[in-house]
Amino acid sequence: MYQFFVDDCQIGKEYVTITGGDVNHIKNVLRMKPGEKIKKEVTFTNTGRGPMYVRACCLFSSKEAEEGARLLMGSSRWELAEDGYYYYTDIVNPKERTEVLLYGLTWESEEEITDFDLTVYTESVQAAGHENSREAFAHLMEREEGQEK
Repeated sequence: MYQFFVDDCQIGKEYVTITGGDVNHIKNVLRMKPGEKIKKEVTFTNTGRGPMYVRACCLFSSKEAEEGARLLMGSSRWELAEDGYYYYTDIVNPKERTEVLLYGLTWESEEEITDFDLTVYTESVQAAGHENSREAFAHLMEREEGQEK
């Protein structure tokens, strides 16, 4: 974890303002270099009242980031499908959480990068009446398409 010293006058309610030569210094320090890792365990907790199926997809903010990063995937209970979603194969009961989807990422490109976002988008659907997660989401999509007509 990086730490920087700033004056009290630079600290706002939600942001820290960096000016002058410090901007370039911090930008160079925070640049991801080949082989660097970001560690972040990603799991999901069912905060609802009924059993659910969960799916997730990982969206990078740029093509450069998508091509340069390698996701460090977690449990084999998350299965990647052709639609780009990872489907959790087990039912997630209330107050339970999934096994790890993602442990983080490694920067593999030879080019350094200074700024990108990785958004993990998730959806859940009630598990009742479905054999598995893919069937549950397929049924949900059919219902949504039927409402659009």
